[in-house]
Amino acid sequence: MSVSEKAFIDQELCEKCGKCYESCVFDSIEKLNGGYVVVSMYCEGCGVCEAVCPVGAVKIEPVENGRISVFKSRFGFPLVVGQLDVGESGSGKVVSEVKEEARKLAKRVEASLLIVDGPPGAGCSAISAISGASHVLLVTEPTKAARHDLERVLSIVNHFGIPFGVVVNRFDAYPEMSSEISRLIEDLGGEVLALIPSDEEVVHAIVGGQPVVERAPSSPASKALKEAFERIEKLLER
Repeated sequence: MSVSEKAFIDQELCEKCGKCYESCVFDSIEKLNGGYVVVSMYCEGCGVCEAVCPVGAVKIEPVENGRISVFKSRFGFPLVVGQLDVGESGSGKVVSEVKEEARKLAKRVEASLLIVDGPPGAGCSAISAISGASHVLLVTEPTKAARHDLERVLSIVNHFGIPFGVVVNRFDAYPEMSSEISRLIEDLGGEVLALIPSDEEVVHAIVGGQPVVERAPSSPASKALKEAFERIEKLLER
């Protein structure tokens, strides 16, 4: 999968004038044996080097820097996963490519629901994950940093005009902040779908590589998650 472009220098055409080297603001062009080479990891594919080269020795070309894999979960439904190589840019496009592949697969298997597990934050990949969704489920925690990130991503959700709900994880760690977040959600027209309590069983489940609802189905967190699932089901049926 190609999700970005990089500069390449044709050593046979290169006259070693150094204009590309002098123009690169990312320091991705280095001197080598009297000539110049591109350090791919640093290159952002901006095209300045191609523009300043007087002999056309520099070209911006697509690079293979990611992959899409399809797995089948132990519950029987398919999973489409995208992976970007270390140090590469283009995470937003990776998400778009994964979503497109998932749509094709969903159509083939006649799936009635497509779930996109988006990244944290409000960057390009988060925007790509949110765009085109019929509903958005956000997970946050009662901390100032988490509230700040929540406000940023909610601005994106509201920009697209998508209905949303929020799950507050470990809400009892800072009850006052949890209340502030709940008021914020209500003011913006959203819905608090669940308040997940702190629960030691979650830690044990993570260590054991199991969902907490399987390892400890009667634990406080499991009960809250099951209630959240039921509310989300009803939300999607509206």
